[in-house]
Amino acid sequence: MIISKYLYLFGILFILSTSLLVSGQSSSEPLGTTTGEAQGSSGEAQGSSGELFESYAAPRVIFTQSDSPLGKILTDISRRTVYYFPQEKPFQPSICYDTCAQIWPPVYGVPEVAQGVDLAGTLGYSIRNDGTIQSTYEGYPLYYFVDDKIPGQVKGEGLENTSYVFHEVGLTFRSTNLGIVLVDDSGMTLYYGSRGNFNSDLFTPVLGIPQGANGVVLPGTMGYRRMDNGQLQVMYNGWPLYRYKGDLAPGQTNGNNVYGFFALKQVQVDTRMVNTGNTQVTLLPCGGAQTCSLSNTCDNGTSYTQNGKQLTKYNCVIVNNGPIPVYHMNGTLANFQNLLSINGLATKDGVHFDFYPDRSNSPLLTGYGHPWNYVVSGGKATSILVDARGMTLYTFKNDRPNQASTCTSPQCSSLWPPFLGMPSVVNHQQLNGNLGSQIRLDGQLQATWNGMPLYFYTPDTKPGDAKGDGVGGVWDVVKAMKI
Repeated sequence: MIISKYLYLFGILFILSTSLLVSGQSSSEPLGTTTGEAQGSSGEAQGSSGELFESYAAPRVIFTQSDSPLGKILTDISRRTVYYFPQEKPFQPSICYDTCAQIWPPVYGVPEVAQGVDLAGTLGYSIRNDGTIQSTYEGYPLYYFVDDKIPGQVKGEGLENTSYVFHEVGLTFRSTNLGIVLVDDSGMTLYYGSRGNFNSDLFTPVLGIPQGANGVVLPGTMGYRRMDNGQLQVMYNGWPLYRYKGDLAPGQTNGNNVYGFFALKQVQVDTRMVNTGNTQVTLLPCGGAQTCSLSNTCDNGTSYTQNGKQLTKYNCVIVNNGPIPVYHMNGTLANFQNLLSINGLATKDGVHFDFYPDRSNSPLLTGYGHPWNYVVSGGKATSILVDARGMTLYTFKNDRPNQASTCTSPQCSSLWPPFLGMPSVVNHQQLNGNLGSQIRLDGQLQATWNGMPLYFYTPDTKPGDAKGDGVGGVWDVVKAMKI
C-alpha cells in the first residue's frame, strides 16, 4: 500500500497536535548516561508497570543491530527498521492511534534481545490504551513505517522531523598524531565543541545511543542528549560529540582546533615513588670542564629510618664515554649540604673526588661504569601523581578548584605546560583523589586533580624528576596514592 499524501499529512498533524499534551525533555539536559560500559538490555525487558502482564498472551519481539544506509541501527530480527517519535515522552504511553497507527504500526509485544547481541540501550514495554503491549527502547514507544517494504529500508527517517531511527554507536580509543583520541567503531575521530552548543556546517552531530565498541570498557561516562529537533546526540563525559566532514579516513584529526572544536584526547596517570626533598647531590666528573668523557647518573633513591632519623641512599654510576681508558677523575660536588657519607669515591680535601686508588691499576675502559653511592639526611620518598611516561605532574596554588587555569601567558605555559586531555588511571586502578578535566581559555581540555589543573615542569627531563616541587612557594607535586 502506498500512502496517499493526504493520509500521510493527516497522520503527521495528528502526532504534532497530540504532542502538545506531553512535555519533552530540554535539549540541553542529558537524557541517558552510563559509566564505563554502556548498559545494554540483558535478560527480561522492563515495563512501565514494573511487572510483565502474565494474564495477557503478548507476543515476543526480538531486536538486534543491523547495518543500514544510515549506519548501524536498531531493528527487529527480520531487519525491519523501528522508529521513535520525538514528540512522545519517554516512559509514557503512546499517543499514536487510529490513522497515525495505520501509517506507523506499533511494534506489539514484549521485547527480547537476539542471542549474542549487546544493545547500546535498554528495551522495555508500555501498555497502550487498548491494553496491548508495545515495545519501547530507552523508554520511547517503537513503531514500524508502512512504506518500509524490504529489510534495511529507512524511508521513515526524519519525515517532517517527526520520526527517527535509533542509531547504535560504538565508542573506543585509537592512536593518532595527537595521541590517543576517542573514535567511533569505524575509527573516525570524534570532537567536542568548546564553545558550548556552537555549531558549524563542517561538524555533524554523532546521533544515537552509545556503547563501548566490541565490548570495550571505557573509563568515562557515555550518554546522550535530546537536540532541538528531537534527535539523540551521543555524549562522552558530558560533552556532545561531533564528526568532522574533512576527516576522510579513520584516524584523521583534521578537525582539531577548527572553529573551537577539538578531538577528545585520552591521557593516563599513575603514581610513582620519588624523592621530593631536593637533597640529591650533583657530581661534576670533570670539575665543570666544558668537555668531559665521563658522565654520572643516579637512581631515585631509597629512603629508610636509622636511629629515628630519615635517610636516603642513592646508587650512582660514572660511565666512560670517551675513546681511551680513564685512570683518574677530578670530580667536584654541588648541593651537598645534607651529605652524610660517600662510598666508592676518595677525597683528600673534601672538595675534589677521585676513583679509589686501585683504579690506577684498573682503568675505567670505554663504555664501562664505576659504581658509587652516597647517603643524605631527609629526602623521604613520596608517592606522587605522574603521567603514563612517569613524568611528574604539578598543581599551581594561584589556581582555584573547578576554575580555568591562570597559567596562560606564554612565559608561564612554556615553563609549566598544561597536561591536556581527559585523564584516566593506568589499569583502571583507584586513587585517593578525583580526576577530571576543564576547559582552558583556548578551548582545550586540561586534566585536573580534585578540581585543580595539572601541569608539567619543563626542567624535568626524565621520569622521577620532581624539580618543580616548591618552586616559588606556589608549585607542588600531587601527593597521590593507590587505594
